[in-house]
Amino acid sequence: TGIPMGVFPSGTGNDLGSALGLKVDPEGALEDLLKARPTAIDAAAANDTIFINAAGTGFDVDVIRNTEKYKRRFNGMLPYMLGIFKSLMDLKWDHFTITADGETFEEDAILIDACNGTRLAGGIKVAPIAELNDGMLDVCIVRKLGRLGVLRVLPSVVKGKHLNSPHVRYLKAKELRLESTRENTLNLDGELGSSTPVTFKILPGALTLLLPPKEEDNA
Repeated sequence: TGIPMGVFPSGTGNDLGSALGLKVDPEGALEDLLKARPTAIDAAAANDTIFINAAGTGFDVDVIRNTEKYKRRFNGMLPYMLGIFKSLMDLKWDHFTITADGETFEEDAILIDACNGTRLAGGIKVAPIAELNDGMLDVCIVRKLGRLGVLRVLPSVVKGKHLNSPHVRYLKAKELRLESTRENTLNLDGELGSSTPVTFKILPGALTLLLPPKEEDNA
């Protein structure tokens, strides 16, 4: 709509707020909003559904499902950790036909994410070099692995050190099409909805946020 929107981080993971460099404590977040300026960032779409931070399918969808179960009993980051462990025990993969900006290839994968921000699921740096205003989606594909393989790769993904891993394919694209051998539910900014086949598209400069000026802007 062009109307500036302020972000007050109050979720479990606050991944978008962190990608935007916002403070997550209430007083700091309010301070950020009071000195904020309208700033355009990219949005994205999965078929007809808008998302801002990240969307995808596979392992992270299972983590969300399992995390929601544990949130009923626990607070903080513990539900995420338990959700990851449960998803690892029930590890799944699928065969995908992927088209990125007109180039088609196939992968057996346990996770595919199209990211506008850098992180998801409470701090996992799936797309460590993503930028919210570069007009591109950062695509992270984790290839088919067993449980032990995931345990070896997961720490590097959490830290954003996975870009050169042979088990990961990482690319940038304006449009990404996913087709799979079965319907796979999508993770859309932490909410579950829709399913494959899906086309992800970047929407450059589509969202105006109220963001505090960077330190160099005040120099």
